[in-house]
Amino acid sequence: MKRLVIIGDSIMKGVVKEADRYRVSLALAYEKLRNSGFVVDNLSKMGATVERGLKAISRREFPEEDDTLVVFSFGGNDCDFDWQKVSEQPKAVHSPNLSIESFSDIYRRCIEAARAKGARVALANLVPLDAPRYMDTISAGRSRENILSWLGDVSMLYRWHETYDREVEDIARREGCELVDLRSKFLLSRLYEQLIGPDGIHPTDQGYDIIQNTISDTALCLMG
Repeated sequence: MKRLVIIGDSIMKGVVKEADRYRVSLALAYEKLRNSGFVVDNLSKMGATVERGLKAISRREFPEEDDTLVVFSFGGNDCDFDWQKVSEQPKAVHSPNLSIESFSDIYRRCIEAARAKGARVALANLVPLDAPRYMDTISAGRSRENILSWLGDVSMLYRWHETYDREVEDIARREGCELVDLRSKFLLSRLYEQLIGPDGIHPTDQGYDIIQNTISDTALCLMG
């Protein structure tokens, strides 16, 4: 049996932000794969960092007779900051949820754990964020002036996020993993502003359709 296992954060789970609520997009049904005989297990969780990914893959066992592909997708929460603390103490030193060194080390351990269980591994790079919208999100109910003072400029949100994306791509090359290039699909789209939701970080249904198709095409190419 062909099995796709997805382990990631809220974007891989399909979370859509709409006004004052979240919902899960139906666009991540992976019907193309299911119709091709794949079993799809999505173990993604909102707010997850790569540390949670290591716990998830460590607990998971795959049937020996299955041809299993594990797609990991982390970085967005790992590189994020405690914006309340930034707002309150803009002159202090603030660290991300995971330093890029720790992020890289734990990601490598995730890959090793999946391969030890007989699975193939692919890494999805980061869906780009919309810095102005994300700035609105993180400054809601907080001091926008203080957050901006700490950042230097709004575009720093995009640049910092991109450093973790580049690390994911480097990890994929170093470890010999297939790269699921979601980022290019978004960046090259002329409908980009319609692909990212109002919070600046979660895709819309149109964006999730791109994610589903890209992951499905990768799985079919590797295992079809």
